[in-house]
Amino acid sequence: MRSSLRARFNSPYRGKFAETRFKRDCLPEYAEVLKTVCVDAAYCTFPGQQYLEGIVNQTPDDFVFGLEVTDTITTREFLNLDRFGQRAGKAKENYLNADLFANAFLKPCESVLHAIGLLMFEFSRRWPTDYEHGRDFIADLDNFLGQLLKGWP
Repeated sequence: MRSSLRARFNSPYRGKFAETRFKRDCLPEYAEVLKTVCVDAAYCTFPGQQYLEGIVNQTPDDFVFGLEVTDTITTREFLNLDRFGQRAGKAKENYLNADLFANAFLKPCESVLHAIGLLMFEFSRRWPTDYEHGRDFIADLDNFLGQLLKGWP
């Protein structure tokens, strides 16, 4: 499948990569062979309801999505990279913010809950300045998860 996808979308269309065709046809073709995919795009920003419904509508009823939870919720501070400008290295005020997660991440997912197989939380490496003991992270995570509605994978 990988080579057929690559050949189909890398072949020149008026001398250019057919990005529009790729965006339109890639997921449905992928779903003909496989039954799940992880959406890493949700890691960079909160997914919108229209976006989620759009990708779910491109797949069969038995297709399942994994969504990676946005780093706004899962990382304590901005990486010390130029792209973060003055925020680089500074604390994120919404780390493990259950209210924000419920409203900005889970709420848009409600209409496609039937197609979500899992929500994946990727936490950054823990440094001594983050938590003195691992149990402190577990306590914060337990508090965060305890505030969420039940029934989410």
